[in-house]
Amino acid sequence: MTDGQPIPGLTPAVAMATALAVLCAGAMARPPGGGGVVYRVRYGAQAAGPIAEPGVVVSAGAPVDVSGAERLYRAGIGGPAPVLAGGGGATILAAGPLLDGPDQVVVAAGEWHGRRFEVELRHTSASLSGTPLLRNVPWRPLVAVPMGGIPAGGVCEVVVRWQPVESLPDGKALAPPLVATASFRAE
Repeated sequence: MTDGQPIPGLTPAVAMATALAVLCAGAMARPPGGGGVVYRVRYGAQAAGPIAEPGVVVSAGAPVDVSGAERLYRAGIGGPAPVLAGGGGATILAAGPLLDGPDQVVVAAGEWHGRRFEVELRHTSASLSGTPLLRNVPWRPLVAVPMGGIPAGGVCEVVVRWQPVESLPDGKALAPPLVATASFRAE
């Protein structure tokens, strides 16, 4: 906009669609290094069937948006361990601890150690750091991390560590990490 003049061709419908696209883009963020995507999943009265607790699943598919991530996560929780083709790619979907509105998450690492794939997710925690909040909208992070180079011929394990820190990316730890695990068979 210039001098308070409307932008030519910007109808109310286009303006609303643009505003919604910007708001929806804020629901996910790519961490530095491109190691995964962090989705902000609503939690509370506004959310229909919120994800109740932290966990991790391995999926052969990759989500394209927050709804797809939630569907893949819910389909994998409590189900049998998946069987994946060795050497191919898969996606880890990890639901983290309940966070406060201003908290942020980054994928700090994701790599193979033998047959175990370890992922470290660092997050701030307003509640653990004693930050006063005037208004809070709690949310649960749901992180999609690509996992390639799967070793064939056996059971593999995924270990996800949620480390609360004072600041991102390398702040001092505020508490021991929350650890979630899953396993799958690679053939």
